[in-house]
Amino acid sequence: MNTAMDEFRKITSDWIVQTSIASCLPTCLTNIAREAKKHRYNLCDLNYTFKQICEVTKYSRFRGTSWYLARDGVRKKLSDDKYKQWSLEDREGKGLKIKDIQNVISSDKCSYPIISLGAEYVRDMYDEKLEGFPQTWMEHSIVILSCTETESIIHDPYAGVKDREPLLVLNTDKLLKYWMYAATSNKMMWLEMMLWPIEEVIGGG
Repeated sequence: MNTAMDEFRKITSDWIVQTSIASCLPTCLTNIAREAKKHRYNLCDLNYTFKQICEVTKYSRFRGTSWYLARDGVRKKLSDDKYKQWSLEDREGKGLKIKDIQNVISSDKCSYPIISLGAEYVRDMYDEKLEGFPQTWMEHSIVILSCTETESIIHDPYAGVKDREPLLVLNTDKLLKYWMYAATSNKMMWLEMMLWPIEEVIGGG
């Protein structure tokens, strides 16, 4: 596990963390775009800054953004890019299982996946008090870097708010429980390379 953690620290060394409580999803989107650009394919238009991601996802410092606003905004941004090499995929529903997460992580065509967790995760991990009704609690987004039947390694941008290490090792059963706690359970999104002929990509035609 130490070897894996060291490798993920290298991969995520230039990833950003949250600077405000509601910025988890645009932070995660910025990070997976950065990783896909840097470590997987260089011929693509993924040089997005956090500010650009916030703009396309309609992010507000106080209200955050919704899963669906973020999804649609990034999809529009990708469709406007020169090479159109990437799409933003998402799936949701109780039918999703750990194998679906593992398939995305293992694919050479995909970025690391983002999943949405119930607010209970932030309460339990950071001793945050949840006020009001459960229907008003904000979901929390993280990036999953590795996932086995027993342990998962995640990058949690909320650690930046608490000045903690963003790479965490969690029991997979516990992580899946928080995944189901989200308002719409088992949401996942990731960047995926579209299958364009290489000569078309290089030629831009």
